[in-house]
Amino acid sequence: MKQSSNLLRVSGALRILFIVLLSLIVTSAAAQPKDDNAYVVNVSTVSVIDTKTNVVTATITPAIEGPVDLVGAAVTPDGTKVYLTNAGFGASNQVFVLDAATNTITNTIEVGKGPIFDAITPDGRKVYVVNSTDNTTSVIDTSTNKVLATIPVESFPLAVTVSPDGKRAYVANTFSDDVSVIDVASDTVVTTIPVVKFPIAVIVSPDSKLVYVANFSLDNVVSIIDAETNTVKGAISVGALPDGLVLTSNGRKLYCANNLDGTVSVVDTGTNKVTATLSVGSNPITAAIMQNGQRVYVTNLGSNDVSIIDVSSDTLFGSIAGTERPTTVAIQPKIVPAALDHGTSMN
Repeated sequence: MKQSSNLLRVSGALRILFIVLLSLIVTSAAAQPKDDNAYVVNVSTVSVIDTKTNVVTATITPAIEGPVDLVGAAVTPDGTKVYLTNAGFGASNQVFVLDAATNTITNTIEVGKGPIFDAITPDGRKVYVVNSTDNTTSVIDTSTNKVLATIPVESFPLAVTVSPDGKRAYVANTFSDDVSVIDVASDTVVTTIPVVKFPIAVIVSPDSKLVYVANFSLDNVVSIIDAETNTVKGAISVGALPDGLVLTSNGRKLYCANNLDGTVSVVDTGTNKVTATLSVGSNPITAAIMQNGQRVYVTNLGSNDVSIIDVSSDTLFGSIAGTERPTTVAIQPKIVPAALDHGTSMN
């Protein structure tokens, strides 16, 4: 009888221990940071896509007072925050900070009027936001979510990027047909570079030596700027009304979304020639690439979907429906625990 009682006690204790361990495992799993998500900005919502399955896992609707016109998104290098811009059709001045682990808005930051696109420095310390209505660029300190500086640029800035070496920010000024070059250390404009017509997107090569600028005009070209001399050194002929740009991490391929003809041009940056032209959805606007370099995601404003391109074959991998006039896609980097981080390589 005593032995039976002891067995019951041991059995009960094991059961409690199992429940406690299970609870710890579930809690730990829930606390794990999310990674590899694609954040697609719609007019009033943000679609969260798991790039492992290419399924929309969440739809976030920020509580916004006043005009609603979400446009830009930029993910911090550690993958924990997404900075979303609300242009409000030129009347708003809001940037929202999204917690990537909980899909909730944690901060609202007031910037200049009509914030369009944004970009984050490689060290994650600053966010540059272009304000289309008042022709400025706001600089946000990510540690405080306060505006550090407001930099005057040229007419109707629509796009911004930061060089991989973290030294320069480049702003595409659409109505003045030029690019402002900002020194990141001092947050001042060091020069302005004329391009072809209506620059609308800008990206820098991995070695920070070349700047590619999409000109949203019937010239149908992407300008190439030498970042050392700040001069235009050439142009690449692409599809009709070039828009969003993305590079592979080795810089060998440039993908250009062509808004008017619903295609993406694949450019060999060694020859500056188009090697493939892929049909996607209607009015493609922006593009982003996974950290592992395997796929490019393209937002199609007119067909309310996202096209996926396989980088190795430069063929259409698939598409994702369920978005509403998607403007921007930003992809979260894969989060590697510090104890396991031995460095990563990308194609």
